[in-house]
Amino acid sequence: MINEQWTVNFNKGILGWTLVSARKKGERVLHGTSIPPRVREWALADARGVVSHPDAIAAIEQVQRNGRASLKTEDITRPTKPRPTPPILDWDEAEYLGDGKDGVYFGTVREGRKWWALASIDSNTGHFTQSLAADPGYTSEKRALIAARDAAIDWLVTNEIGFEIDDGEGE
Repeated sequence: MINEQWTVNFNKGILGWTLVSARKKGERVLHGTSIPPRVREWALADARGVVSHPDAIAAIEQVQRNGRASLKTEDITRPTKPRPTPPILDWDEAEYLGDGKDGVYFGTVREGRKWWALASIDSNTGHFTQSLAADPGYTSEKRALIAARDAAIDWLVTNEIGFEIDDGEGE
């Protein structure tokens, strides 16, 4: 959830007090139907912008001048986009770093035009498995694989687990 503060403006007309514009700090002024529903709800205005709730009208009347009023909202909570559900890392296809008892399987999965960097801990010592990294949005498989491998190495180093990196070059 993200909290936002808005300045909302009202005019008094034949319908009474009407929400005419709203502006979030640092952004452009929005008018009419472009005002987000959460701001309209805060102002207790209907879909047309008309304020009919007595408490809202009283608050507006206290600050009005010549049929115009401006109020600053308290924090209005805006829901954040839910994070996409990551795909499953196939351990049979994944790469492994660890000491055989404790380690991390890592790899990539493509969805659409983006690649996911995935890493999962497999601990025989602690008797658990756990997702370590599931980051979407890489533009190439190589970048996603590097990110997944970095997450695996960070966990192994932090937990003082020995591992060898196979760079593909034989001795």
